[in-house]
Amino acid sequence: MTAPRIAVSEEAKQWLRSRGGALTLRYSTRHGCCGGSAELPVADPEAPAETEGYEKHRLDGLDLYVGKDFAASGCEVRVGLEGFWKWRRLTVDGVEIASGRD
Repeated sequence: MTAPRIAVSEEAKQWLRSRGGALTLRYSTRHGCCGGSAELPVADPEAPAETEGYEKHRLDGLDLYVGKDFAASGCEVRVGLEGFWKWRRLTVDGVEIASGRD
């Protein structure tokens, strides 16, 4: 697995700094209505509760935690910000959805 290249938009960096300066990139399991599941890439505006299973990096003043299973196939992962006022949220592009099966 090739480590992902991370690009965070300036707007997202400022927003993250105002909330403590941490960013976590990980997969989150989503279950379908008929028994299937998928691992979706998510960006959390905080450090993980348990840092085991994450690689920690420093990026432009941010503490970046990347899940060890967060595969990007060498692609650039882009983190952005959308929404307005208190309904803003982070977006993740460039990472494929992973199968929920081992």
